[in-house]
Amino acid sequence: MEYYFNELSIPNEIEAHLIIQQIRNFVMTCRDLKEIQFDTLRADCNIRHIEINEKLLVEWLKDETELRRSLKTFDSKFPYIQEKDIDKDLIEWQIVSYKGQEGMGLKVACLKTSLSVSFPSTHDWKQTEIEVQLEWLPEGFKTILTENIMVKNASLPLHYQTHKLFAIEKLKQDIAPEDWEPNKKHLPRFKMSNKILDVKSFYNNIGTKTIADFLEMGRHVAELNFYEKDEELTAINRSKSRIRHIYESKNISGKKRYLSIDVEKGAFEVCDERGVHIEEMLFNEKRNSGQKLDHSIKLKN
Repeated sequence: MEYYFNELSIPNEIEAHLIIQQIRNFVMTCRDLKEIQFDTLRADCNIRHIEINEKLLVEWLKDETELRRSLKTFDSKFPYIQEKDIDKDLIEWQIVSYKGQEGMGLKVACLKTSLSVSFPSTHDWKQTEIEVQLEWLPEGFKTILTENIMVKNASLPLHYQTHKLFAIEKLKQDIAPEDWEPNKKHLPRFKMSNKILDVKSFYNNIGTKTIADFLEMGRHVAELNFYEKDEELTAINRSKSRIRHIYESKNISGKKRYLSIDVEKGAFEVCDERGVHIEEMLFNEKRNSGQKLDHSIKLKN
């Protein structure tokens, strides 16, 4: 996913060691954002060429080998942020400002409902949300409308934890690949869902989990892997002795698959396009057991 550099946060400190510390926080924050799949930093210029007190950022890091190396791994690539990045989001005309200042990074982050990243140069930029003012002129209106909107922001390494759920929900909006065949690959993004949901830790602490925990983890894994809950099938297959939440693949190629959450083990009961049980699979895609026909689901009453 893309995130955007807030150029309004560029530091202007007198003491060199404070600037180095702010740069360190910025680099470490970008590094940690990769843990929640924000892996493409966009800016209106080359990050390495940002000027801080008339000195390029890379020059500030001349004695910081590790920081320079980390910076290079997420350095903004072409194309940089351009007006075309927001053209499709424009109604007629829009301005995004923070305390009267306009910044391209904040504007794009706001209009694309994405994440901004800032230097922790002042208290304003050390927050995980920034309140910006959006002004726009809708088609047919003569009066400019104004609205205050909160933009997600990161400037300190631990901020990525705050935005984890935000990242998960954005990833769920992705469209399933056209060539995905659920009958051949049940969880096409299991590596990503394993990482962002920390499924390994989930199973390491399985003894502390409740039914609600199993349902929540199963929901996140299913939705991140292009399944959506089928409320009708969930209702049809529910009984006093069995809790079943059923998810249907949003595939456009191959045969459909259903995932029914097992609330006793923390797993998926995988059923084919006819509702016939195939196997039991853990949330990390590892096969847990074979076919059990009594675990099949009904597709109609």
